[in-house]
Amino acid sequence: MATTTEQTIIRGIKNGNEWFVCKDGRREIRIGYIVNCNDEIPKNPRLLEKTCDDMSKFMKNQYIESFNIKTLDNEYEYSACLKIHEEDYQKLKNNFRNSIKCI
Repeated sequence: MATTTEQTIIRGIKNGNEWFVCKDGRREIRIGYIVNCNDEIPKNPRLLEKTCDDMSKFMKNQYIESFNIKTLDNEYEYSACLKIHEEDYQKLKNNFRNSIKCI
């Protein structure tokens, strides 16, 4: 069964969320928290670590070895940031848009 992290990535790809294109041409997939209406960012290091682990497992299960995961912790967000090459993103996009029914 897919983890929440996997479901979020797949749903974003399937729904046409093209994620973020970096200046270097790679794609960035961020999952975490942004500042709320009280100017607070909820932070749960264990949950973020699990998200990073789930992202890594997902990429390896998709046979994508070239990726980078880092934690973003600033005044606007607290999230796991996965960066992959455009070619790998296109492979994921084609795989999930063509073969998996809606999650």
